[in-house]
Amino acid sequence: MNEYQEDFDTAVETLQLITQIITYTFPQDWKFAERFPDKFREFRKAAGRLTHSKDKRIKTCGRTLKELDRCLSDIDRGFTPARAQRGADAGNRVVETMEVAMHGV
Repeated sequence: MNEYQEDFDTAVETLQLITQIITYTFPQDWKFAERFPDKFREFRKAAGRLTHSKDKRIKTCGRTLKELDRCLSDIDRGFTPARAQRGADAGNRVVETMEVAMHGV
């Protein structure tokens, strides 16, 4: 089993949780880390571990996950359409980089 598989699993679970929050709540009620502090703490740790990989694809994936985490933190401070757009753009990059990294593993 890959040494980063657990980190990828944590990231995927957190991304599914983010999707549920976005799908089933109003934008004004989007609070990610506030509602699920333990889940997002693990998400941050997993992203950090991925950024320290020697494999470029995995490192890039970790960096985009950290970027997404920063966007979600901005949204937690207050919803604005611009913050939501940055989060959506970061989410799209995460999906693309995770696909590349997971196929390379």
